[in-house]
Amino acid sequence: MNKTERRETMLRKRFFIASSFSIYGGVSGLYDLGPLGTSLKNQILRVFRDIFCKDLFEIESTILTPYQVLKASGHIDKFCDILLFDSVNGECYRADHYLKEELEKLDKNEEIDKMIEKLECMSLEEIDKVVEDYKILSKEKNNLSKAQRFNLMFETFVGPKKKNLIFLRPETAQGQFVNFKKVYELNSEKLPFGTFSIGKAFRNEISPKNGLLRVREFEQAEIEYFLDEDKKEHKGYDSVKETELTFLYGKEKQVEEKMKISVALERKIIDNSALAFFIGKAAEFFTRIGIKNFRMRQHMQDEMAHYACDCWDVEVFTSYGWIECAGIADRSTYDVKKHIEHSKNDLYAREQLKEPIEIEEFVPVIEKNILGKKLKNKLKDFIAEIELLSQDYIKNNLKDDHLLFNFEGEEYKVKFILEKKKKYVREIIPNVIEPSFGIGRILYSLIEEVFECRDEEKNVLNLNPEVAPYQLAILSVINNMPPEIKDIIENLEKDLSFVRISNIMLKGTIGKKYSIADEIGIPFCITVDEESISDKQITIRERNSTQQIRVEIEGIEKTMKDLIDGKWNEYKNYLV
Repeated sequence: MNKTERRETMLRKRFFIASSFSIYGGVSGLYDLGPLGTSLKNQILRVFRDIFCKDLFEIESTILTPYQVLKASGHIDKFCDILLFDSVNGECYRADHYLKEELEKLDKNEEIDKMIEKLECMSLEEIDKVVEDYKILSKEKNNLSKAQRFNLMFETFVGPKKKNLIFLRPETAQGQFVNFKKVYELNSEKLPFGTFSIGKAFRNEISPKNGLLRVREFEQAEIEYFLDEDKKEHKGYDSVKETELTFLYGKEKQVEEKMKISVALERKIIDNSALAFFIGKAAEFFTRIGIKNFRMRQHMQDEMAHYACDCWDVEVFTSYGWIECAGIADRSTYDVKKHIEHSKNDLYAREQLKEPIEIEEFVPVIEKNILGKKLKNKLKDFIAEIELLSQDYIKNNLKDDHLLFNFEGEEYKVKFILEKKKKYVREIIPNVIEPSFGIGRILYSLIEEVFECRDEEKNVLNLNPEVAPYQLAILSVINNMPPEIKDIIENLEKDLSFVRISNIMLKGTIGKKYSIADEIGIPFCITVDEESISDKQITIRERNSTQQIRVEIEGIEKTMKDLIDGKWNEYKNYLV
């Protein structure tokens, strides 16, 4: 077996990961994490919380998301992939992936290379032209259909009525946006502030593949940092500005260059210090969990998401090439603005002006006598909803001084006039900076980077102690342990309760136990032997070097804290 095959075999053998419902044949794009995979994921998330979330507000919103929310966000219309169908047997292909595979089979030239680069951003018509120009057929050598869009959200219904359409969320972000005003009020109506959510999101992938890299159900950790559009700054910028990173940048043509974040900001490669701060913290996160081979890639203009004015991906180099594992997007004011327009709710932040300014504003002319007879006790609700309409919405929808306004399923014609007013408060639609992390992709990329083959049979997972599922295994050289050794092990477990100690039963010789511990990423093994009974000492083995030290049981708490903190070299005098 090659290295990739050995890694995949190990992940399943040790139940880091498994196909969901495998006893029934499994479901493509769905995976379960076993005890080791779950623990590794939890340690990754613990580091995420430690780096990002100390000053943020956590929100746990529902997975089920109404149609209206996703219509406002743009997901109903734009969260799509383009498909091609075999015109004979109906087999479907994701257009950009399939055309890339087929074009790569042709004799390479500059034109084909450029074509491959643009596939993800092509329109239906452009996809059809590629199929026609290069005479691309299905895998069965049949003609392909015209390209068509496929929405990637899973839909269902609330209750028995099919008109109550609802979706499994495609991202955790919308639950944070719709709750912006509540957190704003909780925060004494002050900007900036951030929220975050960790949870499941869903994408009805056409052809899920490559394990956890392309799945239908996945874990996200997303931050929404709300700030004034005129003040895109972050107080923590100075803590990251000296970080040197590899940037692949340019919205039209991409250039790779290594530089400090401060230089990238000065040269306007990164647009603002808030975006720069989160790029720096993302780099700290990936480095701390043990991923070294990553870069920051700016989205090109034609691949930018519909909500973003700038976006940077954290890409990790894997056996599948460069894989996007996180994105840091400047979503501008898009999201909150759209939810104001569609919900007709007041989601503005406000700032008291030092000096009043004179403005012209559209004001509704409400014919209370006429409307009161029809609406009766609902007139107040009608007026309240009218007053929530944004000035932009009124301006864009006004015809002959009138606006058609839908209230409880009926349209009303409302007149608006322009009035001069003195304004003492500035209304702010918050800008959003969004760092979004795909936890499954990060977990898989980390495992791939730290997996090593020690020889033809032994595998090693060089996870650092901070994220390893277990930090320590306590072993006995003797399989049939006498009571004295059992007592030593029990006392060690009590004294080292702050360490993640493996509860996996390891069988066989001590060499076999070490081998299994190495394979599942345990950095340290304490070995208790017969001599431990008399000399009150134990052996500690370090995974990466396979070196061993002999130390006193007394003071083991400090010893293990030091070793977990990376101070193995300070104990070289105890080598055996």
